[in-house]
Amino acid sequence: MKPPERLAAPPCGMSAPTQQDAVRVLGTLVAATALPRLYWTIPSYPGGKLTGQAYASRDDATRAAVQAWAEYLNAPVVETDRDTYTEVTVSSALDGVRVEVFAYLDVKGGAA
Repeated sequence: MKPPERLAAPPCGMSAPTQQDAVRVLGTLVAATALPRLYWTIPSYPGGKLTGQAYASRDDATRAAVQAWAEYLNAPVVETDRDTYTEVTVSSALDGVRVEVFAYLDVKGGAA
């Protein structure tokens, strides 16, 4: 499945993305049924941004979900070691809307 057009920022003369833009992009993303499901949020502050959290009962399944989204978004997976867990994140922009996918791994007993 081909992802939507990517724009790092709105072109000159266009306004910054809104929550309505984020909802539109989210509709496109959830229609990509071959991808793992995420828990999506759209922040209440101004601007268009989507955040999706991957969660599965095992770390390897959670990692695979993040990797699948990274491939779809054509963006790298960044791993950050924290004191009690590893955070994996993917960041991209679709139609000017920032999209972030993340998960917490290696948390005492599995994914957080």
